[in-house]
Amino acid sequence: MNELPLGGSLGESGGGAGAPRRRDRSRMIESQAFGRTGIAIVPRLLATLVSFTVIGLGLLAMVTQHFHGRAPAPGGTENAMEGMAAVVMGLSTVLAGMTPLALWFDQKRSALIWASACTAGAGVVFFIALRMM
Repeated sequence: MNELPLGGSLGESGGGAGAPRRRDRSRMIESQAFGRTGIAIVPRLLATLVSFTVIGLGLLAMVTQHFHGRAPAPGGTENAMEGMAAVVMGLSTVLAGMTPLALWFDQKRSALIWASACTAGAGVVFFIALRMM
């Protein structure tokens, strides 16, 4: 019997009235694991630096309306886009570059939504850019 005389309960853990319940403990652990103290500041800053670099490349492609593709192998053909296709490809690059910024979110769910939305948006815009070529 985990019932207390005044209508309270001892919880699932069997501790005293002040002991946290099992699901409350899992929430505390999750909040500690994915909170600001969960990931060190140096990996976040490095991911942000990479993110800003990729975003800058995308913005450069959008402003100049020229996207210079990279060759997959040495001596391979390079893929270049001009005009509106380059602008759309630059937008795709910006969205893909925003994905690592999810490391700055406090909660796991928010970070997952951000990363999923950026990746899905980049994929859709990339497909549109390929259709415009």
